Amino acid sequence: MSLMLRFEHALIESQAQQDVIEYFRVAPLALWVYDYLLTLGDEVHLMTSNEKWSITHLLFISARYFPAIVCASAIYSGQGLHSLPHPFSPCVTLYQVAETFMYVGMGAAEGLLLVRTLVLWHHSSHVKNFIVSIFVVVSLSMLICAIISIALRSKIVCAEVSPTNTPQDVAIWVQSTTALFYGSLAFEFVVLCFTILHGLRAARDPFSARLASALNQGNLVYAASMLVSSAANIVFFLLPLEVAWNGMLAPLQTVLHGVLASRILFALRAKVRASEDDIASLPIAPTSRMRFACASSPAESSSNVDAG
Repeated sequence: MSLMLRFEHALIESQAQQDVIEYFRVAPLALWVYDYLLTLGDEVHLMTSNEKWSITHLLFISARYFPAIVCASAIYSGQGLHSLPHPFSPCVTLYQVAETFMYVGMGAAEGLLLVRTLVLWHHSSHVKNFIVSIFVVVSLSMLICAIISIALRSKIVCAEVSPTNTPQDVAIWVQSTTALFYGSLAFEFVVLCFTILHGLRAARDPFSARLASALNQGNLVYAASMLVSSAANIVFFLLPLEVAWNGMLAPLQTVLHGVLASRILFALRAKVRASEDDIASLPIAPTSRMRFACASSPAESSSNVDAG
């Protein structure tokens, strides 16, 4: 009797765990759809403006749409696909595509954060060079960790592909993924520190105060939120949990990256337009209609004297 109760308890606990994991797969996609509908007008205005396309537009598209692909892949992969026979199972390809889009989306969000910070420190070449150097080093490190994580993640989750998975494979995957989030955390911490420093040294120009304040506020919210989500992912990977729990927050973090990047970009553009409108509405002094007579030449002066 006790054995049956234990079995039922284990079954209920397993089902509850699956429900929680499934919730963290579906909730990020619902959040993305909700935010997408709210900001669709801003996106249409951005894409239909007369501005030339730049790296910001490409980063925006990646950070905006890749999280939706990641969430959809996570939901699709959770429907028991890896239990199918290997020749007919899309498990490996699906996980590799989802992981690739997730890391590219995170990289695009970090790139938007870099662009915003460079605009913030446009007057200091030393700070810009330092931040770009940190970004390049972190990006290369994250790329190496992402390649290792993508290769091992599909093998671990899709057990039928490599039934001889060892604990060492799992340990390497956890370490590489944790190192990736450590790199993201380090860059976000650097950006947060320089944003606070710039806020303390903000210029007092009345025409640029609003734009500078928007950049500072957006960077603080963006960097702090991304830093917290990276720290939460690191904690989940370091805790002695089952493999299914380790990547539970990854889709949510990817969606938060994209939502914050889009929101802050739209808010910054709104501030720029407001600043331009303020400058355009400044009162202009009316043109004077007063005219001055030309000075008379010496010849005319002498003739006037003779006539007198």
